[in-house]
Amino acid sequence: MSKKKKYKKQPKDLVEIQNISFEQLTDGFHKEIISLFHHISQPFDNGKGEKEARMMKLLAPYGAIYEEDLGIRVPAIDEAKFVVVSHIDLIPLFNKGFAKNEVYSLGIIDEKEIISGALDNTFTNAVVMHSIFELRQQGLAKDVEFIFTEEEETTSAGIKTYLRKYGNKPFFINL
Repeated sequence: MSKKKKYKKQPKDLVEIQNISFEQLTDGFHKEIISLFHHISQPFDNGKGEKEARMMKLLAPYGAIYEEDLGIRVPAIDEAKFVVVSHIDLIPLFNKGFAKNEVYSLGIIDEKEIISGALDNTFTNAVVMHSIFELRQQGLAKDVEFIFTEEEETTSAGIKTYLRKYGNKPFFINL
């Protein structure tokens, strides 16, 4: 049985954060992901509908549909054999942290790269969206459906609605 490593919380005045600027990123992939993340995680007023609207605008060319109580669904082109699930963070309390229009902060703490903020799955949303763009433009993953579910933090209504409407026959990949 392995011992859990305990992390000692350091006082804020002793923690030094080294910012990593967007310009320091050398490849297009990372710049595209960070740009997409920045776009969909912009501060919003009440959390209901604004993030989905930004995501829908970008996903609409790929057949995205907004479904009440589910979230955003990008149907498979062929019969769905796989469903990639990524939840949408919409907790209004989290948005108060963005009042200064600071969306995210990349940096290094104790020699480890960090992303601070309460956007745990927004980065995953950006990666999945980028994957949809690339895969569909290349005619790949025709048997993969992508869903961005709502209410994961509270009632899990999004995935429950999906299962009620579409069943659980495909293989699910939950990110």
